[in-house]
Amino acid sequence: MKNVVTLMFKPDIRICEGAIDYKVPAPGRTIYCIGENNLPSDRFNRAREILRRLAYGFHNYAAREVVARFHRDLKRSEGKKTIDPSAEQRKADVMIALRVKRAIREAHDGIELKDLISVLSLPPQLIERAVNRLVQNGSIEVCESGGSRYLRSIPIRLNRP
Repeated sequence: MKNVVTLMFKPDIRICEGAIDYKVPAPGRTIYCIGENNLPSDRFNRAREILRRLAYGFHNYAAREVVARFHRDLKRSEGKKTIDPSAEQRKADVMIALRVKRAIREAHDGIELKDLISVLSLPPQLIERAVNRLVQNGSIEVCESGGSRYLRSIPIRLNRP
């Protein structure tokens, strides 16, 4: 935990014998006495426990700021670790759909699905899923000519006044 609050006087924190915590008023400052009987022996956990007691037991403003910052940093780091797999899948689907759309657009007269699969060299089920979505949202159309089905890009027309 990083100290982020500067006070006029450095806090005077003392580890005292016994199980109770108390504070002693002194001229211009307060001495915080933390009971050592129920403190952890590990340095890291001991420091965290002392800050916790200062923040929530003694209502020390500076200690509360330090603890709050520590908890904010923990939440941020947890947020970065968890990656939404569905978001990654959607991103991959969009990239495949863009490749499919580009290949169809480059084949000016349209392209059959089997030719599209060979051009893109991607797994057929991914291409078929992308084609189905593009047909549903109206980006491409399926046309039939001479007994074969081919895919054709739908041109975008702007209505000008």
